[in-house]
Amino acid sequence: MLQNPDTLHSAITLPTDTATSASTAENANQGQWLTVRRVLSWLPPTASEWKRDSMVQRYFPNQHMEWLPDAEPYLPIGKSEVDNVGPLELKVFKSKALGELSTEIMEVPYRPQGIGGDPVPYRFRDDNFVTSTLMLSFFLAVWVIARSWHFLRNATRNFFFESKVRENMFTARTDRELRGQIFLIFVTCFLLSILFLGYTQTHLKEVFVQVSPYIILGTALVLCTSFYGLKVLLYMIVNNTLFDKHRTSQWTDAYMLYILFLGLLLLPITLLFVFFDIPIDKTTLFVAFVYLLGKLLLLYKCLRIFFYKKGGFFHLILYFCTLEIIPALALWRVLVYVSQILITYI
Repeated sequence: MLQNPDTLHSAITLPTDTATSASTAENANQGQWLTVRRVLSWLPPTASEWKRDSMVQRYFPNQHMEWLPDAEPYLPIGKSEVDNVGPLELKVFKSKALGELSTEIMEVPYRPQGIGGDPVPYRFRDDNFVTSTLMLSFFLAVWVIARSWHFLRNATRNFFFESKVRENMFTARTDRELRGQIFLIFVTCFLLSILFLGYTQTHLKEVFVQVSPYIILGTALVLCTSFYGLKVLLYMIVNNTLFDKHRTSQWTDAYMLYILFLGLLLLPITLLFVFFDIPIDKTTLFVAFVYLLGKLLLLYKCLRIFFYKKGGFFHLILYFCTLEIIPALALWRVLVYVSQILITYI
């Protein structure tokens, strides 16, 4: 146990000159209000710090603190935490006046892990990687659109109106324009991945808590990119089997243009979601509207290219549901399933 402060103070002896001056000052100031400043003024200016501290403790001894009956000065701890308490060493000040004091050991309960608090929620706008990549994609997309404006304008006109010049816009473009269109398709997949990450944070919390957001984002990006690559390949195989080469080329141009404009429409929605914290439920409604609008335009283009003859509406529904609706639903199920698998393997 620690020593009694009265015992400690009684063992303190001041030097002769200091004690004489303090006694003289004390006798001269009897009847006056005692303050710390007045007590310290009785010491000479050259008095050391330990002398000042001893002087103050002599005239202002520490009083015993008594807790109120309903006070709880200690935090509740379990028995297991008390058993694991280690010794805490109290280092006592040593000086020539106090002499040699033994170091005392006292066991006190403590919490090495601290007190648990609420974790800071993950926010997209605070993620430097997501925000910087998104802004870089935005500026590069604007640059690509500016460089490929002539091609995009002609492709958009050919999408709604039949061109008299029958050339394949996909193969007629330059290599620079081709690289730009491929980049925009990649941006579309990246935007879909960010939106899926937001959906995971809200509706798949057990996945988001246990798996790194970058792993979820990278997995979704790979799946979306593979999905659109396989879709284009599947369309080419089916259309080359059922239709002529010219119609297949027209559909390929229309589908690539659909992916480009899907990314351009998703870009402002994603920016609002990331930087202005729009709820994912409202963002999903905007994305669903854009996606539905794109599907209706594809349905119109598919009717104009393949099934414009009488009685082709049934084949249109069969063709469109098989190659467009079912793969989109399958992509969604694969994204959710793979995200849940990541808990086990990551």
